[in-house]
Amino acid sequence: MERRTIMKRLRLWVPGILSVAVSVLFSFSAIAGGFKGDVAGKKNPISIRRQVKEKEAVLVPGSDVKSAFAELAGSAKYIQSIHFGDTPPDFEKVIYYKNISESGAPVYAWCPEDETTAICLYSDAETVYLNADSSGMFAGLSNLSDISGLKRLDSSRTVNFSGMFQSCAGLTELDGISGWNVSKGTDFGSMFYGVRAGSLEGIRRWDVSSGENFEMTFAHCKSLAALSGLEGWNMAQAKNMAGMFVYCTRLENVDALADWDVSRAESLAELFAGCEALSSIDGLARWDVSSCRYFVSTGGVVKGMFYNCKKLTDVDGLLDWDVSKGVSFRDMFHGCEALESIWGLQNWDVSGSGSFYGTFQNCASLSGLEPLREWNLGGADSARDMFRGCTGIVSLAGLEKWDMSKMANLNTMFSGCSGLEEIGALAGWDVSSAKTMSSMFYDCKSLTDIAALQEWNPASCCENMGYIFRGCGITDASMLSRHTAVRDGGAYTAWDVDTSVTEVKGAFNQTGITSANKYPDWYPAYAAAALKLNANGGSVLGEDVIILEER
Repeated sequence: MERRTIMKRLRLWVPGILSVAVSVLFSFSAIAGGFKGDVAGKKNPISIRRQVKEKEAVLVPGSDVKSAFAELAGSAKYIQSIHFGDTPPDFEKVIYYKNISESGAPVYAWCPEDETTAICLYSDAETVYLNADSSGMFAGLSNLSDISGLKRLDSSRTVNFSGMFQSCAGLTELDGISGWNVSKGTDFGSMFYGVRAGSLEGIRRWDVSSGENFEMTFAHCKSLAALSGLEGWNMAQAKNMAGMFVYCTRLENVDALADWDVSRAESLAELFAGCEALSSIDGLARWDVSSCRYFVSTGGVVKGMFYNCKKLTDVDGLLDWDVSKGVSFRDMFHGCEALESIWGLQNWDVSGSGSFYGTFQNCASLSGLEPLREWNLGGADSARDMFRGCTGIVSLAGLEKWDMSKMANLNTMFSGCSGLEEIGALAGWDVSSAKTMSSMFYDCKSLTDIAALQEWNPASCCENMGYIFRGCGITDASMLSRHTAVRDGGAYTAWDVDTSVTEVKGAFNQTGITSANKYPDWYPAYAAAALKLNANGGSVLGEDVIILEER
């Protein structure tokens, strides 16, 4: 109301000169806490109909454009369309507007009378350029569905497109920006994050050859079933592609990416994580990933490159990949529940990896580990959850030569492998660096023979062996009693749990052992603190009964 009152007063003061009165009104902050017609902080021209037409205008940075639009509409969520017209606003009806030009001619933005779902733009400049930093320009306009007006904006000077349409969930097609020149763009991170477009054909002709950052570019684009339109994208300068297609839950194949040059990419972390419908990755066969160090995210919820790709049945397309620079393969194929064949990994050089935490966790259809025979785990310190929940694995054949000498964490490595029957491949493992083996074979219900482990020496530094065989089908663990063994010409005491173990709770809980003489002769030095000896010479630890024979 105050703005309209001021306008009427100006009309009375300058009767007959309406255009001057209107332009004066919009040249200043009329009231405390009111609007400013110029986002960039400059004074507006005396008249919109300029006598000398300027050739160009440059918009304010993307975040300022977004703020201006949100203020005009009352909230960003109300905006459904953006139009670029050929006529200036009718100031008989339009009271509130913004000049979103940073330099050159003004660019006016306003909402039509009594309408907050549309943003109208006008400038008499021949060319209206986007700002070099147009990041977040339309981010959060969750109901934006019509961007046809953006055709009139020139993007040829823009460097930063990051988050430009992030969370524009109402956006279902990209034709309005098909003609944009993005050749100077270096940052396309999260540009279309959460957009619901079912096709990327609208951006087929984009020249992204200068792009370095594509992190989360199409993340959570849950309507994409294919990537047609991206075939010709020049990715030669891309360094960061982390999560580029993460949680594209309808994506079925990646054939469109077959010719991408990703040779400079240092991060492919969680690239296709959460792509639950992805059934083929043959399109990646020719990718040169030799520069990649990060196949796994490093912050927040850790996800590997193919995390939760539930319909992926094989990884044959990865056969020729050079992954030698990879520093971690944690959760790489976690949740690939249909994965049956991993022969595509047989030549992988994983010697630089520090972690295999959850690499194949919950790969329930995986039945054979022979393709991993030549894997070198010698530099890693964690294999926690590596095969956890791999219910289809029957034998661990293929793991015989694994170097486990530096492995500190073996927690739940085979936990839940309910079909596992044969573990002879582990007989020669050096687990002397293991600090924790808690629940390592937890609920391996089909495992009845653990004699292959009798030469293990976990006691040199191991602290936690709680629940290690809980739920296994074993009926005899006496072979794990302390005895002298020899490895590499040196004698040691196998299974000397007195040395460092401080937790054995539930180690043999719910197994098939029923006789006291079928338990190993473990009697931890911490008995007084952790155990209560019962009248029969056995012991009770917490809620779990473990029979321990005193030596």
